[in-house]
Amino acid sequence: MHHYGTEGCVCTPCIPIARNSRKKAERQAARGTVICVCCGNSFIPTRTDATTCSNACRQKQFRHRRKENDKRADEYVEQQLHNSKILNSCSRHRTVRSKGCLSNKTALALIFKLAEAAEKSWRRLDGHNQLPKVILGVKFADGVEVIRSQAQAAAA
Repeated sequence: MHHYGTEGCVCTPCIPIARNSRKKAERQAARGTVICVCCGNSFIPTRTDATTCSNACRQKQFRHRRKENDKRADEYVEQQLHNSKILNSCSRHRTVRSKGCLSNKTALALIFKLAEAAEKSWRRLDGHNQLPKVILGVKFADGVEVIRSQAQAAAA
């Protein structure tokens, strides 16, 4: 049986429920309003990490993000297919069991994920700061720049 006071029901089972809902309302009020990243409307978020005002905006944002990621993955795969023999050999690798089991889009996604995983263990070239000198034609011997005197340069 419920006992009602000035603030609603005051029976033992209802007190924690009322306290929790009051604290939740206080937290929401303390957060203030947030502007939706999709439509630009302001809203009071129900979660601390909410960035969209509705499910429709959340879905629109997800679809946009997925399209951008697919576009980025396609560009990356195209670049790597032109630049890397490893990826070319991976994309041509076929066995009797796997031949024709993937669509083109799925195979490109698989190669993209493979390249991303491999990228984590790649090391930057030693002496990468020397590349502009190499492009200009400076000579190196055993990784050390060869400095020729003017007399040697004139003789050559």
